[in-house]
Amino acid sequence: MPHGKTIDVQFNNRNQAIRKEGRKLASFLGILARTPSIMPLNIDDWRCYDKEEKNKLLKIVRKKFSIPICGEEFVKRSIEKKWKDYKCYLKGMYLGNTKPKIFY
Repeated sequence: MPHGKTIDVQFNNRNQAIRKEGRKLASFLGILARTPSIMPLNIDDWRCYDKEEKNKLLKIVRKKFSIPICGEEFVKRSIEKKWKDYKCYLKGMYLGNTKPKIFY
């Protein structure tokens, strides 16, 4: 995408990104959530992630996408879910089943 050009994303009445632009946004957010230099894996809980860092993520997204105010929460929740899913995937791949087995 050319530098300085942004994609206009539309949102429905539930503040969810829609149409082709919404799919592009979701894909971008997934890439963002899996980038370790941007989203550290050593944080256990999204709620512990610094508010300023969350706002930096939003600024990164706004460089590529034009998002209305109502869509900001959608973007943050989507990044949170994608980050959490990625951490779960990595734990499953490299740590295996870490739950203790209960014998009856």
